[in-house]
Amino acid sequence: MIATSETPKLAARRLSASALRDGFQPEALHEYTDEGGQALFYRIRCRRHRDGEKWIRPMHDDGTGFKLGEPTHAPEGRPLYRLHELTQAPTDDTVLVVEGESCTDALAKRGVLATTSGAADSANGADWRTLAGKRVLIWPDFDHAGERYGNDVARILTNLGARVEMIDVA
Repeated sequence: MIATSETPKLAARRLSASALRDGFQPEALHEYTDEGGQALFYRIRCRRHRDGEKWIRPMHDDGTGFKLGEPTHAPEGRPLYRLHELTQAPTDDTVLVVEGESCTDALAKRGVLATTSGAADSANGADWRTLAGKRVLIWPDFDHAGERYGNDVARILTNLGARVEMIDVA
């Protein structure tokens, strides 16, 4: 639970100040929640438009204020993005898994139940149990890292009894 009076947006701006001075522009502030919708941590996303480089960092409130980094997670791993929506959705809804919060948000704006564990290398550090037994469609990015991410997620979810399909992006 967030305990400070500084808003997450102001904290993100403060914590990304060096990146902003280096030409990065804020793109998004992604909020990770618990099952009830309470904020657990955030991911700051900035991009430098002249070269497309990304600056993405987690931040959390440790009780004394916002700091860069993720809080300590349960042994099962980091919560999935938009977890509160996953837990509130009907059990027979199909969940679309993509790589990255921005893709997840774009799908959610269109009414699609979607989630991610984060970046291409994040699958093995996430807690996927919420999707156990569900129908899941994985939409990997069209690159080597996306293929690896999709395969990692498929393996994990299959072991949890999910009904997994993967979009052939080629």
